[in-house]
Amino acid sequence: MKLKLSLKWLLTAALILTSLNCVMAQQAASTTKVTVEVSNVVDVKAEGKIDWSKEEIRALGIGMAPAFAANPAQVRIFAREAAIVAAERNLLKVISGVQISSETTVENLVLANDVIKTKVNGLLKGAVIISEKQLTDNSYEVVMAVQMYGKKDSLASSINLADQFKTVNPEIKIIPPVVEPTVKPDPTVKPVEPPVIAPVAGFTGLIIDCRGMGLSRSQCPRILEQNNDNIWGSLTVSADLVNEKGIVGYYLSENDPTIVERVGKNPLKITALRVIGGKTFKTDAVVSPANAELIRTENAKTLFLEKLNVAFLTDK
Repeated sequence: MKLKLSLKWLLTAALILTSLNCVMAQQAASTTKVTVEVSNVVDVKAEGKIDWSKEEIRALGIGMAPAFAANPAQVRIFAREAAIVAAERNLLKVISGVQISSETTVENLVLANDVIKTKVNGLLKGAVIISEKQLTDNSYEVVMAVQMYGKKDSLASSINLADQFKTVNPEIKIIPPVVEPTVKPDPTVKPVEPPVIAPVAGFTGLIIDCRGMGLSRSQCPRILEQNNDNIWGSLTVSADLVNEKGIVGYYLSENDPTIVERVGKNPLKITALRVIGGKTFKTDAVVSPANAELIRTENAKTLFLEKLNVAFLTDK
């Protein structure tokens, strides 16, 4: 009798433990967070890299101290200065190789325009040291970076990206940059409040999938219809917005959690027919007539193109 009771108790305990384990497993499954790995869209160059995800250009410099350095402190100071000079030189090389359009690089602009040349060279003054360290052989390593976009101290402002956008898309209308007032506003005058505009339901941005097509990244990509009509052509865009934000963002996947910052929570998603451009660089996306009409129709509701809420999906 005692043996039967013991077996019954053991079976009951086993069932209770099994039930508890199932409940705990379900709770664990329901609370597990799904993490998405984000890989940066990067063009690697011999002297550094163009990081389209972080929207910055980086370069590495390594310097050695001269033979006349008298002590460890001097070795470090001279080697660091040499590394900074090397990093700036390499940074300029990487900047020069940035693709503006399918036919134009920053180097082309610098060679053709002395004003742009001066501004691009001056851009190095605003370069930021990202990391630095002394190496075991008494050499010194410095990594420097400049921003691709921004009103000041950026590549876009140095080349006036809005002008380049206009050159590639002659039909587009560019609103000139806002000139900061030289006279301070009167604090006694109350500013006029802008009218409150109710949000319009619709798509918040545009994603064009160009993966597997050999897309080259550039600062002024075009969106073309199959008959070569320019989707950008009918737009009016702020020069300040172009220079500060850039024309499109590049991502590896629509599941990248940072893409929402560019295209919002409800983007229109289409797949390109192909990419075209110059002999070497295919920077422009071609869409079907039906998708071109869809883009124009939906953009008329929310103006996501004018806001530059556009993302291209690309390969590594």
